Amino acid sequence: MEKHFYLGCIQGEPVATGMLDLDNSEIGAIFVLPGFMQQGIGLKMLSHLECLARELGLKAVNLDATLNATDFYRRCGFVGDEPAVYHAPSGLQLACVPMAKRL
Repeated sequence: MEKHFYLGCIQGEPVATGMLDLDNSEIGAIFVLPGFMQQGIGLKMLSHLECLARELGLKAVNLDATLNATDFYRRCGFVGDEPAVYHAPSGLQLACVPMAKRL
């Protein structure tokens, strides 16, 4: 199981997270603190993860987008429209939209 986790920091303070799971070609855990949203930080994290995926030989990536993030991912080239439910290991269930992108 190979997962790459990243923190996005501003002046040494973590403000964003992101993860690439090579076993499932999955991008996940992209979160930006509310006070830092709309500044391009999420886009930079996503671009970094996509670049890493390409460098490691992945031809496509997928993710489960929360409903408030689907437009962001569509603007970044992801496709997917079917609603689903994400089941977290903790038992939490979240509405989501599975999406994919060819690299």
